[in-house]
Amino acid sequence: TDTDHADRTDTNTAEYFAWQASNGKLNHYVTAVARLNGGTHCAGLSIHRHVHDGATSEQSRRIMHRILPDIERSFELGFLHAEKLSAAYWDGILIQRSEPALLLDEYGRILRFTPAMERLLAAGDGIGCAQGHLTAARGASPFDLDRFVAALVAGEPAPQTVRLQRPSGKSPYIVTGYPLPRSARVLAPLEAAALVTIVDPAFFAVSTTQQWRAAFRLTMREAELARMLLEGHSLESASESLDIAIGTARVHLRNLFAKTDTNRQGDLIRLLTRLAG
Repeated sequence: TDTDHADRTDTNTAEYFAWQASNGKLNHYVTAVARLNGGTHCAGLSIHRHVHDGATSEQSRRIMHRILPDIERSFELGFLHAEKLSAAYWDGILIQRSEPALLLDEYGRILRFTPAMERLLAAGDGIGCAQGHLTAARGASPFDLDRFVAALVAGEPAPQTVRLQRPSGKSPYIVTGYPLPRSARVLAPLEAAALVTIVDPAFFAVSTTQQWRAAFRLTMREAELARMLLEGHSLESASESLDIAIGTARVHLRNLFAKTDTNRQGDLIRLLTRLAG
């Protein structure tokens, strides 16, 4: 039915419609109800109209009646197979990703991981898995990893990044987590809270700096400095390795911030990591 049935003299109802018109530019709508699972559940679908469109026309009602059987079948399919479909979706996404990646639930437990992540965790060089949770290997930084996971699953809206030292002495892992807030978990399993990826700077492809240069119009020296920072160097050690003055390195870093629209090394590393390897 249309919203003509609503009691506009009721204060709460009037406030709701005023808010809807002001924020969403919506006024009239038609709602259909579909019975699911033999009638044990009901699903509602509302088609809203812009405030300038007025009440729902008879033609719009007839169109909705025609498509309602198809909508009901879609609802039924989603209701019966939602978890299987979302799980299959994420399995496909994770399997297709070539870099180490995994999903965490709201308690920091590992739900799924890519084959590359499975191999990395089994190696135990800086990071591992114990009782379904990420752990820092001996010689690494367990406090940093625990703090990273806690912030990630606590609902922090921004991505999180941490470097993990490796007992082998190789370049530290760059671990980045991307929260999946409930409002954004449309295709994720309901228990998924975050996607975590790991970059091993030692395995960066040769073309990585070329990608950075093309994407952000970096000079060769700026791209080389960016690569050194991702490999775990400080600005001072990077300048020594590149045989440039620390003042020159700071100029290159400021240029990197400007060209990548970042203002901190952590933000710069997160951005460049997405284009790595």
